[in-house]
Amino acid sequence: MLARDVYLHLIGTDGNDILTSGSGFDVLEGGNGDDTLNAGQGNDKVTGGAGNDIYIFNLGDGQLEIMDANGYDGLKFGEGITKDDITITQEADGFVYIRINNTTDVVKFTQASTTSTLAIDYIYFADNSHSRIDANVILASLKTLTEGNDTLTANKDGTNNIQALAGDDTITGGIDARNNIDGGADDDTLTGVLMQIASSADKAMTL
Repeated sequence: MLARDVYLHLIGTDGNDILTSGSGFDVLEGGNGDDTLNAGQGNDKVTGGAGNDIYIFNLGDGQLEIMDANGYDGLKFGEGITKDDITITQEADGFVYIRINNTTDVVKFTQASTTSTLAIDYIYFADNSHSRIDANVILASLKTLTEGNDTLTANKDGTNNIQALAGDDTITGGIDARNNIDGGADDDTLTGVLMQIASSADKAMTL
């Protein structure tokens, strides 16, 4: 007999639900209403549906995929996770990834299909160490350039994740920002680099 895949699938009501699961592969659907979803540890998928929903992610929870484009939704990071602990990138698969530095924990979500907004509208932190981060700030920090010779000056503060691709690029990171810059192929000049992911031909200058 072949083993069958087993996972927990929780579905909420039309009211304001609190859905919580444990470890393993879980799927949580909030339905209508203003729901709070905590999928726990494991490789999980959640959707709040209509309403203003909150997704909770704690240190050690593993991988969480958020599928939502309705309402005004927030992602809450639990104790031990601060603004300085996260890195936000957008990758070739179209997902936005929020990784917890020095761990394997990651939250991923897409942009809403018909708008330039994200599947979540803001991020905030349980210890109140930082004010919340709105979606427009997250979008502004995600910069992907072309295969040609690009010139870019990034946002002056926050976190800038810049993927330059090919070409002889000139990229200046924000003075007060965390600048994670991938220079891509060819000869690039990178200024204000906190974390350089670049070829050996690139010139990197830290402010």
